[in-house]
Amino acid sequence: MDNKKFFTVLLLILIIIQIKFVYIPGKNRLISLNQVISDKKSDFETLQKLCLEYAKKTTRERENTVKTAKKGFSLFSYTGTLLTEQTLEKNVAGIQPMPSSEKGGFEIERLRLSLEDITLKQLYDFLYRIEKPGSYIYIPDFRMLKDKEKPFFVDTEMELIAVRLTQ
Repeated sequence: MDNKKFFTVLLLILIIIQIKFVYIPGKNRLISLNQVISDKKSDFETLQKLCLEYAKKTTRERENTVKTAKKGFSLFSYTGTLLTEQTLEKNVAGIQPMPSSEKGGFEIERLRLSLEDITLKQLYDFLYRIEKPGSYIYIPDFRMLKDKEKPFFVDTEMELIAVRLTQ
C-alpha cells in the first residue's frame, strides 16, 4: 500500500510539474505567437495599401512629368498680370528677368521676384494661383522672412520658371 501511495503522490507531482513548467509556458508562448501573427498580418495589410498608394502616385507623377507653356507665353507678363489681380503691385520689391536657357529641346524662362510686407494669406493666394493644377510654372527657389517690426507681415523672394518646347 505504501508503494501505491508513494507512486500516486509521485505521479501527481510529475503531473503538476509538467503542467507548471511545460503546459502553461507552452500555452502562453502560443498565445503570444498568435498575437504576433495577428499584428504582422495587420502590418502586412498596411504595407500593401501603402504600396498601392505609392504605385498610384508614381503613375500620376509620370503622367504629370513636365508641363510646358504655349509658344507665345511670357512669364514676365503673366507674373505682372497675376500681381495686379492679387493687388500686390505696391509690395513688389523687385522683378528680375533672368537669362533664358535651352536644355534637351526645352526653353526655360526664369524670373526672380521679391515681395515685401505681405500677409501670409496674400502669399498663399499668390502661390496657389501660380501652382494651381495644370499650371506650367514652377518655383525651384523660395525664401520667406518674418518682418521683425511688423510680425504679421513677411518678405519673400522666389524664383519662377516656365518651360516651353523649342520646336
